[in-house]
Amino acid sequence: MAQRQHDLRAHTLGVCTNGHRVVRDLLLPGAESEQAWLEAVRALATRNLGAPVLAVIDGNLGLSAALKVQWPKFAIQRCASSFLM
Repeated sequence: MAQRQHDLRAHTLGVCTNGHRVVRDLLLPGAESEQAWLEAVRALATRNLGAPVLAVIDGNLGLSAALKVQWPKFAIQRCASSFLM
């Protein structure tokens, strides 16, 4: 049986106060490590988009750690649909 290949794609969605969704970034990080995610998070921060209020993410520990390094005081919530997978 062939081993399944995983494409690691990530997108950053912003939600405006009026509910409008905007794609802020799309990337292929290559790994789910804290260092790989930290590079992606810092790239967002350098674009002066402002600090996020909330991040809704899957259970990725590398992403969670990178977000806490860049913005230590904002809220992180686990995506409910990720629990079902």
